[in-house]
Amino acid sequence: MVIQALISLGIDPGGSEWKKKGGGPADALLKYQRPDGAFSHINGGKSNIMATQQALLALGDFMDKENVYQRLMKKKPVR
Repeated sequence: MVIQALISLGIDPGGSEWKKKGGGPADALLKYQRPDGAFSHINGGKSNIMATQQALLALGDFMDKENVYQRLMKKKPVR
């Protein structure tokens, strides 16, 4: 949610002001990834479909530098 909020506000979560000794927000998020590729809500916890969905949305937003809602708004309606 932090990554998505920053992007919504036009702030780059990969920017130097967000980098700490352990990395940035995306690095922190990836610590919750499980060996099966899914994500958990708790570091070291079980894979969880909701956590995985939220993580993938955030990582997609991070890569595109735009949130999913902004991308959806760009889609032209079908006539």
